[in-house]
Amino acid sequence: MGDIPVSSSVPPTPVGNPSGASGGTTAPVPVTQLGVNGEFPWSGSDSKECGQSCLQHKTAEEVALMTMYQLQVTSKVEGLDFSDNNKNKQQDIDVFRSIENGFCNNGESNDSCKVRFLQAQYSYLLLLRDAEVQNKVNAGRFMTQSGAGHFGKVKDAKDQPKKAQIPYVPTVSDLEVVFKKQAPVQKQDYNNWKQITHRAPTDNDFLVYESKVVDSEKKSSGKITVPVKVGDQQKISEYAQPAQVNYQKFLGQNKDEIEKFNKRDLYKVIDSKTTTLKSEAGQDRVDLFNEARAKVVDAVNSAIFGAGIKTTTTFGGKPSPSVQLKKNDQVDLTQGQSGRAPAGQPKANGNEYVFPVTPTPDNEDSFVTIGWEPNKLQRQIEDIKYY
Repeated sequence: MGDIPVSSSVPPTPVGNPSGASGGTTAPVPVTQLGVNGEFPWSGSDSKECGQSCLQHKTAEEVALMTMYQLQVTSKVEGLDFSDNNKNKQQDIDVFRSIENGFCNNGESNDSCKVRFLQAQYSYLLLLRDAEVQNKVNAGRFMTQSGAGHFGKVKDAKDQPKKAQIPYVPTVSDLEVVFKKQAPVQKQDYNNWKQITHRAPTDNDFLVYESKVVDSEKKSSGKITVPVKVGDQQKISEYAQPAQVNYQKFLGQNKDEIEKFNKRDLYKVIDSKTTTLKSEAGQDRVDLFNEARAKVVDAVNSAIFGAGIKTTTTFGGKPSPSVQLKKNDQVDLTQGQSGRAPAGQPKANGNEYVFPVTPTPDNEDSFVTIGWEPNKLQRQIEDIKYY
């Protein structure tokens, strides 16, 4: 089960099974946002320096995008119907085989593999949720430490205003640059991934979190994400016990196929000099990544330039040339999960982009980030029917 690799604090995804994004109209921007040396757009000298807390948020942003993508993959697979009553049965089978990309065992039925695939997605989404939250917790710790906040060195009074730190949402072409540079995933890393593919959830996967203002006297100081405590214990959500019971049910029903999967050697080394991320991912995953990416871009643009308009290039709409940003704001991606492109609109093409914000003295110390409200995301993960 492969994914487009995004650098983050989550386990490496299998080299043998990547993911993707694509399709639609042409946007008036390059498909690659990276600088000539492959640097991130937010790290240039014309942007406000990103401090330790900011860097933790940047990592959480990448995990948040990957979470949106995995939810798109999950939703797509859940909707596939392999029954004889479905007139598009063969089309659905073809789409599934493109997405699973070697995950299924030889001779395993489509229905059986679909169940295992969704359970693996369930496990992976739990890990992504935990990874994003941990990055936010670390960001909060840095933000409360003297001299280690969102931004780096103090601005010289003579400096020109810098660009505000707003989310960078990588394109497939951006990820291709990383793919061409990175070393192959080591076999041990891949085996570690296999071990958690069908893992039982633990109580730690169901911690309840809350957001707190860093400085109650200063609303613009930003928020930190912390576990909710009841006495000396961290609070566990109501999903923990049912999820663990359901896992045992799943394990019993799929024991033989899981054992076959665990015995298989799925590892392979991909030579990035002779192949591309898109060819490894497959067009179906590429399309799903672009759909996820467009949702994130639209959420960011709507938050910055106003919720009343759609601001991705796919949906149309133009940003204000200058906008007053909140000093610290997180765009909650959970709110946009039900959002769909209007009927008849072209699908996402991967060129949608976050509109630039005019550098002004009022804006440069602002910090806009993206993320999931962890407890709401937990509910979405628990809706996955894998048993």
